[in-house]
Amino acid sequence: MLEDAGLVYTEVGSIATAIEALRVFVERDWLRFVCSQAMRQAADDPEGAQAALLDTLTSHSAQMNSQTAGMTAQEAVMAFYDAIHARASDEAPPALLYGYPSMDRCTLGLAVDQLILLAARPSVGKSALAMNWTRNWCQTGHRVLYLSLEMSHLQCTSRWMAMLCKLNALHLERGKITHSDDLSRIVQAEAQFSQWPLNIYDQPMDVSAVIRLIREEHARHQTEVVVVDYAGLIGVSPEYRGENRASDFPA
Repeated sequence: MLEDAGLVYTEVGSIATAIEALRVFVERDWLRFVCSQAMRQAADDPEGAQAALLDTLTSHSAQMNSQTAGMTAQEAVMAFYDAIHARASDEAPPALLYGYPSMDRCTLGLAVDQLILLAARPSVGKSALAMNWTRNWCQTGHRVLYLSLEMSHLQCTSRWMAMLCKLNALHLERGKITHSDDLSRIVQAEAQFSQWPLNIYDQPMDVSAVIRLIREEHARHQTEVVVVDYAGLIGVSPEYRGENRASDFPA
């Protein structure tokens, strides 16, 4: 027998009925947990609590739909045909090129709604590559949201400025500018960098905060690309219970 919030299941006659009873029980327990969290937060921040609750319920609904949604082979091939037709007739948004010809030929660029996970061992250049992609996108007029959970915004800016003025990033950070030509290049790079369609955030965030920020930035600035450096440092929100295996893989 399962009993929760006045709902009682007795005399479970089949495995299917038992599974459905357990699903309802777990769903109600999860919903009660989320609501209690929102009520505690509402005492200090009513608007924030409302937004957090909406984000949680929306993401949970999308997750449940993705787990149950499916399609036949015929439906899949029709969706494929529609996508090809849209690309051929220029109805679909073009892919975003990375800025490296060999990479763009192999990957065909970054498509809309595509998630790219860049993973490797520490100190092999993941952040440097992501920052170079960001530079190429910004220089071609594409708005980027850059979430730096490891480096400060000053460290990030120092690296991008070094790329633009072709100087050593460590020298820039330490203020070792000895030649007037170097100073002139820095001034020119500053004028270019200040025009980039780029927003940088370097504060610690959990899953809910990241989702909320992405939605807000897209609504305000029509952000096209989101770069997270790196995913393993995203905190786990209270509503996302379970083990955070993302921390095992720097990406």
